[in-house]
Amino acid sequence: MVDFSAFVAGPLAAEILADLGADVIKVEPPEGEAMRAAAYAIAACQRGKRSLALNIGAPEARPVVEQLLKWADVVLHNFRVGVAERLGIDEDTVARLNPDAVYCHASAFGTTGRRAAFPGNDALMQAVTGFERAVGGAGNDPLAATWIPIDMSGGWVAAAGMLAGLYARASAGRGQRGQHVAPSLLGAGILMQSGVFERDGELVRGPELDARQTGYGPGYRIYSGGDGRWFALVLPDHQAWLRLASLPEVTSLPATYAPLRGGALDAVARQAETVLETAFATAPAAQWVDRLRGLGLLAELIEPLDRDGFRRAVLDDPVNRQLGRVMSYETADWGHFEQIGPLLRCGPTEPLADGGPRLMLPGIGEHTVQVLTELGFGGGQIEALLAAKIARQLED
Repeated sequence: MVDFSAFVAGPLAAEILADLGADVIKVEPPEGEAMRAAAYAIAACQRGKRSLALNIGAPEARPVVEQLLKWADVVLHNFRVGVAERLGIDEDTVARLNPDAVYCHASAFGTTGRRAAFPGNDALMQAVTGFERAVGGAGNDPLAATWIPIDMSGGWVAAAGMLAGLYARASAGRGQRGQHVAPSLLGAGILMQSGVFERDGELVRGPELDARQTGYGPGYRIYSGGDGRWFALVLPDHQAWLRLASLPEVTSLPATYAPLRGGALDAVARQAETVLETAFATAPAAQWVDRLRGLGLLAELIEPLDRDGFRRAVLDDPVNRQLGRVMSYETADWGHFEQIGPLLRCGPTEPLADGGPRLMLPGIGEHTVQVLTELGFGGGQIEALLAAKIARQLED
């Protein structure tokens, strides 16, 4: 696979394929791609790739670009509409050079329409789709979701599309034209609002975050215990609601309220929340979680985890490490390195099992000479590209 993408969503999509065993060549400018300045992005999105530092727009680099396109099973980029044509890595060019290749253009707004040529990123797509307002809660100011959820979902959607394209090609047999995969960040943002739909021409109201940002109603929200700690409570059906109502502290709960009723909270729901808030304030949160679980209800303490707390409580859990959800390896720049591992791994498998990810974070151009040699270019040609600063090899 050849990865021409930059920033987060595109590189993450390529990393997912690398985690599954693909040989991914990351093509970036000789000075490095834009996100090289953000160490977290390199750590999160470039694992397992080989870096080829190359100015793909230089005429002298054209033979290399064409060899890459001929070699690749998958070609990925997330340039703005029109840029790929200018660089000679557009769909028609790839199809001419390599009819079997799966071609993925992970765009911002899609490849057609009045916004097709507009740039886009996670924050902009949160604004366009109303995501920031949704997480702010009813009647509140919008809140920026700083964990880049649309970039993350966009990367996974693109990865799924590329895998589907490879499967379609394999099912049809080689010699068939490769699939065109066309994910977008806007589509990923729309995915976040997938509970919106119409029935008989009327908008169906789904759950909406309340003004206090505690949840979607009395049966699907967080509550504070008497000790100031919080816990999450989920009542998925009416039977769960009846089990909750059997507690002596909440005998005044309405017996017929639908826990997951959509839309704004009605008077019955607000009354139920008041009853539950008053009851849960009478004992520590952990005690309530134990009692609720004893009734077969879904309840979980909210852990006050910062990044270090998350590492200690979640990533250092022996089961998560056994399942490969955490990976450990040595890096050139950061020494011993640990990070979240491939989330598609199943079962207690070893991180270094055959077909698994390469445990490395590539430096800028670390594999330039290696890749160019594999593509069939001789030493003199490689030296000329390096001397002209069209390509870069990481110095030892």
